[in-house]
Amino acid sequence: MTAFQPGWPCVPALSDPPSVTDRLSDPTADDLLPQILALTPRGPAWGTDEAGDGTGASPLMRLVWKAIAGWSAASYSVDFTLALQALPSEITWSLDDWEAEYGLPDPCVGELPDEETRIAAVRAKYAAVGGQSPNYYICLAQSLGIDVCAIEEFTSARIGAKCGTQMWGPAWNFAWAAHAGYVTVTPARVGISHVGDRLATWGNPLLECTFKRAKPAHTVLLFRYDDCVGDVLTTDDGVTPITGDDSSTFLTPG
Repeated sequence: MTAFQPGWPCVPALSDPPSVTDRLSDPTADDLLPQILALTPRGPAWGTDEAGDGTGASPLMRLVWKAIAGWSAASYSVDFTLALQALPSEITWSLDDWEAEYGLPDPCVGELPDEETRIAAVRAKYAAVGGQSPNYYICLAQSLGIDVCAIEEFTSARIGAKCGTQMWGPAWNFAWAAHAGYVTVTPARVGISHVGDRLATWGNPLLECTFKRAKPAHTVLLFRYDDCVGDVLTTDDGVTPITGDDSSTFLTPG
């Protein structure tokens, strides 16, 4: 199951966020009655007095004004709940609208098992809009519950490079690699695989789908499943495994 985090991991949500409620977020009829009485017509015909504090109102008219105050209190409560739906951390009945706005269920993630996970997916998608820095992609992976320990960027060969440096061509200026520790091995299966298919494939489908969709269009993205410390297991399809040297830069959170 996709392990969405309950917030944006590079800027963790507060464990005890400040309250946005006030006296008008869920008032009672008694809370609003003095304000209603101050706006009522004056005179005996209305069961009110010139003071406007309701002390001289007839019992029957006081019940009428309190009923109006109760309707106003309910309206305040509904309006406040509606306003909260604009905050992804307060989603309740607007979940379907949020999912429609952000294209969820996500084609990369698929259907989610429960409402809590669906809300977490909305929050992750909301926070993930925009960004092209290495830390952004590391955070994007963390929001999916996946550890990407480093982003590797490449540059073409330059004058002044050390002897033994890999002679990358100009196209490598547009290449970058994500280093991840978790890899899924999918073996070929009789009746499903076709002639010419690999006997097994390695990768993390959720990570690769999400990153390929979010990457700059002019770049070539590679995936290195090396546990961040060991040997490279695989790279993107059709690309020879890359060994680290002075022509690449490793960027980690910080």
